[in-house]
Amino acid sequence: MATKKKAKQKAKSAEPAKKTITQVPEPDQKAAAKKNKAVKEEKGEKTSREKAKKAAAKKKKPSIFKRFADYVKGVISELKKVSWLSGEELTKSTAVVAGCVAVLTILVWLVDTGLGAMAALLLGT
Repeated sequence: MATKKKAKQKAKSAEPAKKTITQVPEPDQKAAAKKNKAVKEEKGEKTSREKAKKAAAKKKKPSIFKRFADYVKGVISELKKVSWLSGEELTKSTAVVAGCVAVLTILVWLVDTGLGAMAALLLGT
């Protein structure tokens, strides 16, 4: 066990020492911000506000016409992916739907007529 600990200690001592950066707290945050800005300007770096402006300029929307054209292209590409019914399948499906609508229409008419007749009997008109 002692040899394992010694081997670990030797391995740790062989590793290069990591440098740690310590920040000195500034008493006044505004002064620290000005100092950081001045240092960045000296180095030629951009401040966060300048970076935000540049990013906003890159993210400008394309014109309404470009966006509409992109939308239409997307719709067309999606419509090409749709599996369409054949003419025969479409005719059969339409006939089924029309038949169901006709049956329900007649059923509602019968119920309405019956309830109307019952109401007339009860009210005596």
